[in-house]
Amino acid sequence: SYPFKELCDKYYQEHGRHMRSARTINLKLKNLDRIAPNLLNKSIYDFKPADIAEWRNKRKKEVKVSTLRNEHAIYSAVFTYAMKELFLIESNVWHSVTMPSKEKSRNQRISDEQQEQLLKALSWNGATTPENSRQYVAWAFLFALETAMRQGEILAMRRADIRDGFVHLPMTKNGETRNVPLSKEAKRLLALLANNNDELLPIDKDVCCATWVRAKKRA
Repeated sequence: SYPFKELCDKYYQEHGRHMRSARTINLKLKNLDRIAPNLLNKSIYDFKPADIAEWRNKRKKEVKVSTLRNEHAIYSAVFTYAMKELFLIESNVWHSVTMPSKEKSRNQRISDEQQEQLLKALSWNGATTPENSRQYVAWAFLFALETAMRQGEILAMRRADIRDGFVHLPMTKNGETRNVPLSKEAKRLLALLANNNDELLPIDKDVCCATWVRAKKRA
């Protein structure tokens, strides 16, 4: 017997925690008892396509298709690790179950009214130097609208990355560098930040995510 939970723990310690998506992987593996209770203690040698299909059908009623596909990809990667690195199994049963197709991309832009509601929920007027976590999240929100940068990219910015007319991103989600042009409004926002240290936003991803979710609910 080799419980799925035990394999997930080994995968994270030896492989997952070194990946750029380590935070997401950790959440999906740590919450197996909630996400995949029917698979948690099942031996990896006893997995059948029907077990995964049962999980898929139940999970499809609980979360969006994008979340389901993401979870399937992570759990499938765990089995691929067991097959190609640990040589415990000869095939990946997760590949034998079809997942729902990707949802149609959203064509949506936040309105000025919604933007004002969010700034109010984050207690920031958009014109002063941010002083607390909520205001830094509000700043990051406005900067994202101007630059289309990802949350992780904004939080990782350093003063040395700000160049003449653009932000240099030494590492992106795709593992490549990228230069992001700065609009007049983006430059105005950067000028609001304190310039006494290299770190532009003194908040981490966990604080940012939690603060943002609470603000959206208030708004």
